[in-house]
Amino acid sequence: MRFSGAHAEELRQAMCRARDYFKIAETKYQRALEIEEDTERNADGLAALRQEGRAYAEAVGAYYKAVMEWLAYTDVHKPGQ
Repeated sequence: MRFSGAHAEELRQAMCRARDYFKIAETKYQRALEIEEDTERNADGLAALRQEGRAYAEAVGAYYKAVMEWLAYTDVHKPGQ
């Protein structure tokens, strides 16, 4: 489904960037979880897990926002309009 216009493309690109950021953050968070489990919950492992957890939560929020903006746009604008 393609929407015309610069704003539609801007929203689509923002959603794609947010998805990419989300995927990277998710991978880093999963890696931190694995390291933390392997190191038996030492202070460094927990600190890294908290840091990656915050970044992951931020990425989830950014992706959610981008998708919701895209959906709001598609509710108003139909393909080809």
